[in-house]
Amino acid sequence: MDYVEVELGDVDIIQSTVQSLLDCVENEKSRSYQLLPSIYMVPRVFRELSPSSFNPRVVSIGPLHREDKKLQEFERYKASCVHDLLHRLDTPTEETLQACVRKVNDLIDRIRACYAGMMSTYGDVDLAKMMVMDGCFILEFIYNFSEGRQIMGNMLLEQPVLFDLFILENQIPFFVLNDIYQCTIFKLGSNEASLSKFILPVLDFIDIYSGSGSSNNIIGTDTSPDHILGLLHERYRPSSNISSDFPISLIPSAAELDMAGVKFEPNRNAKWSMAMEVKFRRFPWLFWFWAMDMLVNTQKDVATLVRSKVLLNNFGSDDEAASMLNGICKEVTPVHFFYSQQWKILDSHCNSYWPKNVAWLRRTYFNSPWNIIALLAGIILFALTIIQTIFTIKTT
Repeated sequence: MDYVEVELGDVDIIQSTVQSLLDCVENEKSRSYQLLPSIYMVPRVFRELSPSSFNPRVVSIGPLHREDKKLQEFERYKASCVHDLLHRLDTPTEETLQACVRKVNDLIDRIRACYAGMMSTYGDVDLAKMMVMDGCFILEFIYNFSEGRQIMGNMLLEQPVLFDLFILENQIPFFVLNDIYQCTIFKLGSNEASLSKFILPVLDFIDIYSGSGSSNNIIGTDTSPDHILGLLHERYRPSSNISSDFPISLIPSAAELDMAGVKFEPNRNAKWSMAMEVKFRRFPWLFWFWAMDMLVNTQKDVATLVRSKVLLNNFGSDDEAASMLNGICKEVTPVHFFYSQQWKILDSHCNSYWPKNVAWLRRTYFNSPWNIIALLAGIILFALTIIQTIFTIKTT
């Protein structure tokens, strides 16, 4: 009898466990909005590479860094900006806030689904207040930026706030920002018909490729990114006809390519500065950094690219710049690589007869003044030996 009771007990435990798992899966399915979280904390493996690169420096946007005490001081600036925005409108302040809160409250569950890894739990009232406050602040900041005005007359705040707005962990959903835009800035009678166009001056300011024409992908289209950072991603999304595959072999470094006769030419529109690495490492140009990582192994490679004006090095040290480029892609596997055709051309060039041997000669005999002097001395000595041999033969 005891043996049977044990058997039945095991069955009950198994069935109870299975049912608990089924309930968990069904509950998650019922809460799903067919939306993966688009705003989340960067995984630890990436954060450890540069801990300061992923945290806002001045202002907290959204719930993920709301409890950071170092950012609390800016809340009064934020409230002042919201005050200025609301009093710029013709409609009463309370009426505008009611319209904003109503729109946000109707989407509160969808808003929650956009976030993963909240540092604390917020009720519907607190979350709605946060969305309206942060959304109004962002719009007022961009409005002032476009008009050439500074936050509270403090020019030192402008740039750090600007870059804080483009941190993955420091976002609010784009659909929330758009609803608040429709309730506020849009009513000012601006010529800008869409939120994307309204944000365009900010995107132009941080644009690393001035005049690239990429902004045309935003203007006049129904762009619906996840957040402001997603809008920046869209700006640099390549056209669908660009092939994307990974090179089957690595190419020589920049210095070795230079020895093989490869001439580096700068992008005439490039404004990227290595001094801004901490800011730009969060943006969607990983395949570019990956290409640079393959080109740069030592400080000589950085010197070659700087001399060719491909890079602008504001680090002050080629060695430090090389270390940055070699470390920026650690633990990261690029999804796309859009330089595969150029890589194939370089590989073919470097493996052909003359470039390979010219590179060897330059590396062996022309890599320092002393080697050049020794080579010239050897050539002269060889020539004199030949001449002496000829005269010796003639006189005998």
